[in-house]
Amino acid sequence: MMRRKQMMALSLLLVCQSSMAGTTLFQVFEGDGFGTWEETGSGFGKGPMTGVITGTQVKMKDFSGESVACSAHGGDGAEGSLTSEEFTIVEPYIAFKIAGGNQEGKTCVQLLIDGKVVKEAVGKNAMKFEAITWNVKELKGKKAKLRLLDRATGKWGMIAADHFIFTDREKPVFPRAIEGGAAATLATTPLLPGATVQKGVTVRIAGDFAKEQVTSPTAICFDERGNLFVSETHRFRFGIEDDRNHTYWYLDDLAAQTTANRRALHEKWKHKKPIEALTKRSEIVRVLSDKDGDGRFETSKVFADGFNDVLDGTAAGVFAMEGTVYLASIPKIWALKDENGDLLCDKKGVIQDGFGVRISLSGHDLNGFALGPDGMIHGTIGDRGLSFTT
Repeated sequence: MMRRKQMMALSLLLVCQSSMAGTTLFQVFEGDGFGTWEETGSGFGKGPMTGVITGTQVKMKDFSGESVACSAHGGDGAEGSLTSEEFTIVEPYIAFKIAGGNQEGKTCVQLLIDGKVVKEAVGKNAMKFEAITWNVKELKGKKAKLRLLDRATGKWGMIAADHFIFTDREKPVFPRAIEGGAAATLATTPLLPGATVQKGVTVRIAGDFAKEQVTSPTAICFDERGNLFVSETHRFRFGIEDDRNHTYWYLDDLAAQTTANRRALHEKWKHKKPIEALTKRSEIVRVLSDKDGDGRFETSKVFADGFNDVLDGTAAGVFAMEGTVYLASIPKIWALKDENGDLLCDKKGVIQDGFGVRISLSGHDLNGFALGPDGMIHGTIGDRGLSFTT
C-alpha cells in the first residue's frame, strides 16, 4: 500500500512538472498522515480522507489524486485546524483546491504572515472542489504559513482542501482525481470512524480497550496456535520525543553517529528534559487468546514489558514464528520466549542492537516486521538511522 501511495505521489509530481515549469508541489495530501503540518482538534483526523466523507456516502468531486484534507471527521460538529510548516514565498502565485463551508474566518483556508491572515478562501457550501489562485507577488521573500481552519459546528461546518502548489502561472493545471483509486474501491465502516475498507469486507471489533485493555496498538501478528500478539506504544510523546518539540538539542542530534552519542545527548540536556520523564512508561507486547476456537478472544494479558530505557523507541513491529516473538523497539530487536506455555514471556534476548542513532521525527522507527519469500524477517526504518556491525 505504501509503495502504491509513493508511486502515485511521484506520478502526480511528474504530471505537474511536465505541464508547469516553475511550479513546486507543497502539499498534495496523499498517504497516511499530514507530514509536518500541525494538527489541532479532531476535525481533520490523523490523515487525509478519500473521496467519500467519513461515516457517510457523500462523495467529493473534482479533487486531485486519491485523497484530501477534510475537517468532516466526526461530522459538522467537529472542529480543528491544520497549519503548515513555515516557507518562503518565491513564486508569484499560490494555488490549491477547496470545498466545504462558506463561512469567513470559520471554514476557510488562510495564508498567514507573522501570525496575521493576509489571504483567505472559503468553500461554496458544496463538496465540488474549486480551484483558487492567490496573487502573492507583493509578498515574495516573506516567511509564511498555510492554515486550514474549521471553527464552525452547524450546517456546513467543515472545510476541505487539496493540492497546494507554488507556481508562476495564474491558471495552473491540476491533476484529476484518480479513477479506480481509493475513493472508488473503499467504503467506510461505522465501527471505526475514519477508517476505510475494501468494499464487500465485513468488519468486526476483535479487541478494544474496554474489554481487552488494548491501548495504542502499532502492529499485530498471530502465532502458530492462533494467539494474537499486539505491540503497544505507551511512550509515544511520553518518552519517545521529537526534534520539532526540542529544537535546543537539534544540532547534537544531527551529529549523533551511535546510540551512545544519543544517550550522551539526553544526559547533556537533562536539565531541560529530565531522564526520569523519559523513562516513566514502558512499551508493551500484549497477547490475546482464543482458547475455544470460536473466533473471539477470552483472555488478554501483558506478554512482555520493561522496554523503558531512555533510548527505547516505539514498539512498532511484532512477529511470532516457531516459538519466538520478535519485537522491534529501537535500539534493539528483541527475541521473546514463553518457555512454559502460560502466555508470559520467560526469556528476553537481544538479536541486534544499534538502531535509532538519532531522535529525529517520532514515528520514523523500526517498523513492520514481515516474513519474506527468502525465509527472512524483513522490516523498515526511517531517518532515525542505525549503526552496528553484524
